Amino acid sequence: MKTYKSIVLLLAILLSLIYLACDDSGIGPSTIPAGTISLRQSNFKQIDKDVQGVYQLWLRLDTAGMIFDYSLGKFNIGGSGEITNTNGGTMEFVYEGDTNKLHLATVAYITVEPPNDSNQAPSSSVLVSGPTTVSIDSVYATLTLGGGLALGSAGQQLMSNGSNAGFAIVAPTAGYSHCWEGIWFCDTTSAHNTFFPPNLQLFTGGWAYEGWVVDNSNPGNPVYYSTGRFNNPYGPDYDGAGPCAGTFTPYQKPGQDWILGVCPSGTPHISETNKASYGVFITIEPTFEQGGSQAYRQPFLKVYDIPYIQQWVHCGTNAYLLNQRGAFPRAQVRITR
Repeated sequence: MKTYKSIVLLLAILLSLIYLACDDSGIGPSTIPAGTISLRQSNFKQIDKDVQGVYQLWLRLDTAGMIFDYSLGKFNIGGSGEITNTNGGTMEFVYEGDTNKLHLATVAYITVEPPNDSNQAPSSSVLVSGPTTVSIDSVYATLTLGGGLALGSAGQQLMSNGSNAGFAIVAPTAGYSHCWEGIWFCDTTSAHNTFFPPNLQLFTGGWAYEGWVVDNSNPGNPVYYSTGRFNNPYGPDYDGAGPCAGTFTPYQKPGQDWILGVCPSGTPHISETNKASYGVFITIEPTFEQGGSQAYRQPFLKVYDIPYIQQWVHCGTNAYLLNQRGAFPRAQVRITR
């Protein structure tokens, strides 16, 4: 009996040592210095630091209601999809806080920071975020578009199955004879019903939706035409029917007409014969972008897309845009304690 008890006690000690020596991934924390940061990502695109800005990783700690946001470093994505520093070199994330307080971490998130950003505060353009989980040896989190500091409920809706949208080829400010000169994100009924699923309104100030038409006749040099920005897909966008609209009443939904001969940002010339050269899509864009800048004229992240207008789509008809959730950015961060 004594021998049996000794064996049981020895096994219990060994199992305890194994448990305490390993983290959730089976990695011995004693071999990894406290504060070591690892970041894995998928679907983050390379951006021009002088035009679109840079990414920045943050960790939020909550001390008795006092919120502290720690920058863990600014980064970019290399040509092969690897994480780099902002100059394209090897990236090393650094936590400069007290590692004894890492158990107070509540959220990790990644922002897009404006070009030449020099302040110490995060921008409001939080791309992905997620709550932290604190284990015996580390803090880790999965960051998505649907995180509470990112797009929240709108991001969760975008990430859900069946979350598609649509558009109509119609020009309400000039009538049917100009049908090909407009793109609207609603149908052509008298009610002008939306094609967007519910709960897509953006309530965070860092992002706006933007509609686009793209001329892909030269695939190596696509030409983009904005249809306007909006945070509420169920009402008109910021510039109504656009600066080149006709005189008739526009739909009270996002969209644009190109009726005048010369428009400030150019005019797409869609027709029955060349429609397959054009695509239609919707993006989210950082609101810090300045109107007229190079970044403002370039799409950031597609959330709905159709790469070309199908042959069955005609003047005055509707077509669907496909959700791009498979290409949404996602990240996992881990910090050793």
